[in-house]
Amino acid sequence: MSATATARDLDETFRQVVAAVRAWEPDTATTLPIATDLQSHLDRSLADAERHEVRAHPGGESVDVSVDGTIAVAVFREFNAGTVGEFQNVVGAISQRFDYLVIYGFDLPAKDLDRWRMGKLKYTADRSNVRDIAYVRRSEGVEETTSSWPSGLWRFAEATVAVLAVLIGIEIGFLLELWFGGTAPC
Repeated sequence: MSATATARDLDETFRQVVAAVRAWEPDTATTLPIATDLQSHLDRSLADAERHEVRAHPGGESVDVSVDGTIAVAVFREFNAGTVGEFQNVVGAISQRFDYLVIYGFDLPAKDLDRWRMGKLKYTADRSNVRDIAYVRRSEGVEETTSSWPSGLWRFAEATVAVLAVLIGIEIGFLLELWFGGTAPC
């Protein structure tokens, strides 16, 4: 990409990268690192009139693939409690060097999906000092619910409603006893 790329050009390139990452099907027959396979896919997907510089950064860096030196793609295979700290460091390091960030969840286990959703809510472009962040997740047999609420919060909300219903029922019983005399129907 040229040095005189406008913000609109960069935004469009970012959208193209996000679409390409969403469409990427890793080559399971190859022994190449994920970063190299993803780099090859992005090279093919972004092949247009203007040449994009796509680099793989396998191992050791917080970025797995970069595009034009402004867009970073970080691949996570798990999103457990230990990885969340690494994720915070990755976002911090990337925001110093890149303008855009694509976080790719590669076959995340079902037990990590709540943390993934919370990360999406917590790490937005505004909070991370980048122009835009996209979260892309490849799932194999695990469907993400359409709700953005973590399942643990739903269970807590259901339990709270049940407890409140019981307490309100008891209170109504006492009020009926006070108003009409006699025993409350239980």
